[in-house]
Amino acid sequence: MNRFAQGLLLLLFSALGSAAWSASETYIGVSYLQGYYRETAANFNNSLVGVRVGENVSENVGAEFFAATSANQANFYVGSTYVQAKVNNAYGGHIRLRTTPSNGLFGYVRLGVAHGTVSASTRYGSGWTSGTSASYGAGLEFDLSPKMFVQLDYSSYYSNPGPADYDSIALTD
Repeated sequence: MNRFAQGLLLLLFSALGSAAWSASETYIGVSYLQGYYRETAANFNNSLVGVRVGENVSENVGAEFFAATSANQANFYVGSTYVQAKVNNAYGGHIRLRTTPSNGLFGYVRLGVAHGTVSASTRYGSGWTSGTSASYGAGLEFDLSPKMFVQLDYSSYYSNPGPADYDSIALTD
């Protein structure tokens, strides 16, 4: 099973439902992100919870900002060394382009920039790293009412050509 399917299953089993609040053209949503972090030395799944605040500039264009913090940590071995690691936080901004709604359902893409911090610790010590990179994603949004919606999307928040990458599937309340 590929990484996207695994993340989708984890998301569906761990988040049973959600709704978001929208006042006029401004919206606020709470997100649950199930992500997969990978680099040369380690790969792990990590959950984040966060908030998205956006403004619909027109029916098809919007701008949004997000901030998320770790909901858990991953525990694993590298060789014989026990490691505890997590994506501590992520934040950034996106331009969101969406299709014209059809029966309350539409697709969208996000393009922007994100910054994140990852930390790890072992019995020998601990460390962290942070970085900023381009961020992108795509998803579906379903309007439950004029003021409530649900989003499901796949995004890459930390995608450098170098050693680290963090992709996630999010459900936004």
